[in-house]
Amino acid sequence: MFDLVIPIMKKKCIKHTLEYYSNQKLYLNKILLVDYLPEYTNSLLHKKYTIVNHIWLKYRKYFNKSFALNIGIDYATSHYIICCDADVLIDEVTLHKWDCYIRNYKDVFISLKTVKESESDEERPGYGIVCGTRNSFLSIEGYDSSYIGWGFEDLDILNRMYLFGKDIVRLGHGLHLSHDDEERMQNYATKSKQDSRTINLKRYENKKLSNNLYGTFSKDVKEAKLELI
Repeated sequence: MFDLVIPIMKKKCIKHTLEYYSNQKLYLNKILLVDYLPEYTNSLLHKKYTIVNHIWLKYRKYFNKSFALNIGIDYATSHYIICCDADVLIDEVTLHKWDCYIRNYKDVFISLKTVKESESDEERPGYGIVCGTRNSFLSIEGYDSSYIGWGFEDLDILNRMYLFGKDIVRLGHGLHLSHDDEERMQNYATKSKQDSRTINLKRYENKKLSNNLYGTFSKDVKEAKLELI
């Protein structure tokens, strides 16, 4: 079974997302919801989900996806971990395929092949929705929270897993709950998607050139101020 890590800050879709994943208990041990603004999330939810561990990241003004994912990985207890956006629903067939694949091939790191928009037929790569063993994440120090703003933290961890010797497998499909760029960028200091991508692309390219294998897991876990809700 998997632990599912979901980083979140002010996402209207979370009620739908938790309702969906709470019905996937055949594959999910628990959902680790790592939340920068839990009072907003709680205002949308009208019931408690026993499968959800709600973790409050305190005293942080802006959303940092990598930081939150590292905290979720730290709290995970299952051998297998899925890291997923709050607005992506991995279909049940894919969860089954991932479960079978990762148990039979020890040196793999799985990334979702495609996500389809909920409000159109548009499909795009699902690089940021990944699955691996807990030890795989820890071996490269998890995600790199120096990626401030939106973009490239997903390609960064895939590249580092590859350099570490993992076979990157693109497998399965999901549904992206469509929203505009204003909602996408609302929780970052930089409100321009393009500006954020440009900054993080440069960081990503520099890191690739240096063959830097490591993220900021230990540093982030040490710095985090948390409260379990």
